[in-house]
Amino acid sequence: MTRKGKWGKNALWPIKGNRIAQALKKNITSAHVWGPMVGAGFIHLGNFDRKISSWATEKKYVYGSKENTSRKSDQFNDVLEYQMYASILFTSSMNEDNSLAAYAAHKAKGTIAVVGASKITEWGRHELAPAFKRQRPNKYDHRSFPSGHSNEAGSRNALIRKNLESIDASETFKTSLNAVNTTVAGGTLWARLEGQNHYPTDVLVGYAFGTFLSGFIYDSIMNLDEQESLVISPTNDSFSAMYVLNI
Repeated sequence: MTRKGKWGKNALWPIKGNRIAQALKKNITSAHVWGPMVGAGFIHLGNFDRKISSWATEKKYVYGSKENTSRKSDQFNDVLEYQMYASILFTSSMNEDNSLAAYAAHKAKGTIAVVGASKITEWGRHELAPAFKRQRPNKYDHRSFPSGHSNEAGSRNALIRKNLESIDASETFKTSLNAVNTTVAGGTLWARLEGQNHYPTDVLVGYAFGTFLSGFIYDSIMNLDEQESLVISPTNDSFSAMYVLNI
């Protein structure tokens, strides 16, 4: 379902308490957040972090060398960043009166919200790493947890998914693009692991943190209209109708 002509219109202000509560619930229950966190918890409790890191680094099944892992993690994140900005251009921001001034204002406010969510998430990770002081597997420094590349991948992937909700395209296209982008983000995580830059829990928590914080900020300040639909389904005797409201 697509929100038409509303993207960016009500962004930034006012900040509503009920929106913040809804954004918190929506994003903390996202599979892109709890899934990696469950995986990280399992790895931590099983004491598998160093074992998996050593195995991935020694085998180098995917990228073949540390140089390739570094290059690919940057390239994959660049792909997601370019898409994040492109998705802003394709969102539906034109009002019924076709006012170019209003369109430009909507785009500007929406862009501030998206870029702000991305940059605040990067800053949040930057501030967290020194607090944990975890040494990288390659012993380079003590900023291994959480992974910065994985944090950015999660953040950009989340913002693209959310912008897609306001783009007039088929659900098949959106689902396919989301699947591709999640795979690209996964490629970033594996590159950081295989390149001995991070442990598994570093990349999983980094991705979850980036996904959650960017999604939470976006949903809190974009103030997008609720998505409404009427679903009619056949029953044994007649039909049933169900009103669906997705905030």
